[in-house]
Amino acid sequence: MAKLERLTQLARRKTLFDDRPVEIGELTFVIKQDLTALDQGLKELHASVPTPQGKAAANAAANQQSEHSKNVIFLLRAKLSTVGTTFKETLET
Repeated sequence: MAKLERLTQLARRKTLFDDRPVEIGELTFVIKQDLTALDQGLKELHASVPTPQGKAAANAAANQQSEHSKNVIFLLRAKLSTVGTTFKETLET
């Protein structure tokens, strides 16, 4: 988020001759890599969530834990999507 905020500040500058294209390019590249790595990490995390199997009593706790894990991953993906949208809007600016 800090990198994205810095990129947003640079993109919104009004000065014509002080636009710092090298810094903008570097930040853009680093942010793209970070977003890709976070997306990959969420995919791996989602794949590692166990699917409960077995007896009903023991399965209830496993179901709750699995459901909680899936909800957390869903929320993280939503946040990542929001950051991605903000990044896109910043690039358009």
